[in-house]
Amino acid sequence: MKKWLFVLLVSCVLLQAKDYVPAQIIVKGNLQVAKDYLAKKQCVLHDVESIDSDIYVLRVAKNSDVLQMAKEMKLLRDIDFAQVNWIHTLRDVKAPKDTFWLHQWGMNNIGQDSPSGAQGTAGADIAVLKAWELNKGSRDVIVGVIDTGIDYTHPDLKGNMWINEKELKGVDGKDDDGNGYTDDKYGWNFITGVSKRTYHGQLGHPDPMDDNAHGTHCAGIIGATPNNYKGIAGVNWNVKLMALKFLNKEGSGSSSDAYLAVMYAIKNNVDVLSNSWGGGDKDDLMEYAIQKAKNSGVLFVAAAGNSASNNDHFPHYPSNYEVDNVVSVAATDNKDQLANFSNYGASTVHIAAPGVSIMSTIPVSMSRNKKFAYAAFSGTSMATPFVAGAAALLIAHDNNLRKKPMEIKKRLLSTVDVLPQLSGMVSSQGRLNVHNALANKVNAFYQLDNVESKDLNITAPRYNEELFDKTWRIAEPEADYVRVHFKWLVADIPNFDFIAIYDKSYRLIFRVEKQYPQGFWTPWIKGDAALVRFANALVAIEKNEEREFKTPDEGFRAGATVCMEEASGKIICYIPILSESFANFESAGFVIDKIEYVKAEEKNDKE
Repeated sequence: MKKWLFVLLVSCVLLQAKDYVPAQIIVKGNLQVAKDYLAKKQCVLHDVESIDSDIYVLRVAKNSDVLQMAKEMKLLRDIDFAQVNWIHTLRDVKAPKDTFWLHQWGMNNIGQDSPSGAQGTAGADIAVLKAWELNKGSRDVIVGVIDTGIDYTHPDLKGNMWINEKELKGVDGKDDDGNGYTDDKYGWNFITGVSKRTYHGQLGHPDPMDDNAHGTHCAGIIGATPNNYKGIAGVNWNVKLMALKFLNKEGSGSSSDAYLAVMYAIKNNVDVLSNSWGGGDKDDLMEYAIQKAKNSGVLFVAAAGNSASNNDHFPHYPSNYEVDNVVSVAATDNKDQLANFSNYGASTVHIAAPGVSIMSTIPVSMSRNKKFAYAAFSGTSMATPFVAGAAALLIAHDNNLRKKPMEIKKRLLSTVDVLPQLSGMVSSQGRLNVHNALANKVNAFYQLDNVESKDLNITAPRYNEELFDKTWRIAEPEADYVRVHFKWLVADIPNFDFIAIYDKSYRLIFRVEKQYPQGFWTPWIKGDAALVRFANALVAIEKNEEREFKTPDEGFRAGATVCMEEASGKIICYIPILSESFANFESAGFVIDKIEYVKAEEKNDKE
């Protein structure tokens, strides 16, 4: 009997958690069934309060395991549901106590001015305070910053630096950890130059100190220590920043040195690589390195570039490499607009993040005031570490994502804040939201389903001999998203003809910058209509007319460009004459043959 009683008491008693009211169970259904259950459990029922016709709050013995009891009671016949009396709070993480926190609009935008004085828009940020309610990072996650190095002595960074403990505590001049690099305490300086200098047989040097400021600035965005009454707060409270220097003081570096940086990162178990650099043509060596990173489970985050150009048409590397682990990042300002310098691309640029007037760390040696080694920079270079930092925080929050770069990429892209002004600019159509990423709050755009289609037959004028500027409105009533399909498009663009797609508010979504003789889909456009504008141009051919003059001077006065005297003594001059204007040979126009759309009520029903 004592043993039987002991077992029942164990199932009834447990230390109480803090997020629900102790000793209370809420039940909907037959009250007598609930009472009988408690009697069998030998748990004392002190009181019953009715809060609706068949909903009761049961007050039971102190220290009762109400979680387990509610779980069992909801399985009983005539009980609709049973639960503990949960406590709900605001759970608001306070802003960290860092000197320049208010300047960090990208982290928490309350409408304050940016460091450059531009007025902001509240909410145009990555929602980091809400993200920190879920996770603040982990020292188990390593982010490699491939850049100009990192000031590993910076007071706001040294606590989150990756440190090779065996080398730090080992013997200088000896490869204490056996990774092929001697004295690599904080990373490595891969710069070799024409001299191919080596350090104990390895190309480069063990000191990755930043002599430019760019790399330290990027590192601070990822992992400057928050809440330390100094400077700024990084996306991660806890992380390991690996310094991978391949760019020199002037900010340039070679393919071979960048390759070695990636290989070192892989060898030393990095999780995320942040790459705020680019330029040059497609590089087989770098593409191979990124593929190796993918095979090793490393996410490769790369800046989209600062030329205000379309990466779909004019590739920018390394962000344009078609390897699945690459995340290409555009920059937004503190009003959630695409930065005027940022590259974009409906398919090749994936996500946007804050990148205008971003406050972060710079090397102490480069600061006029050694106590305030901070500055505001702009560029997709600044947007990139926001995304790399978010990826690190996501891995810390969900360790199942470690070494799964494509899943991390999917999570980041599917949880952005979708913004109409980024439609056609980045494939996710949105700006990074790190809280949504951690909470796996997938946005409506990513969940587009119940897609319907309808055939169209819209044909633009072909070889029109008169100037025209025409706009077609393609609408589907009550649709929440639309996109249209061009069966083919041939025009002289961007030199003469102009073709562009707008949303219903005449916001530019996509400007056509090349011919599509095989057709293409426009990006998904928020709203129930798309506008297609085609403005043509006419051309004229220049030809030379031969005319005889008495003297060359007479010919030149008549507009001749060349005059020659023949053997007979005649003066023949060539005068350029334009033909009448006519339609450009390439102005064949286009045919739109389909529209796809998602109706708002269907999507909302799913939600």
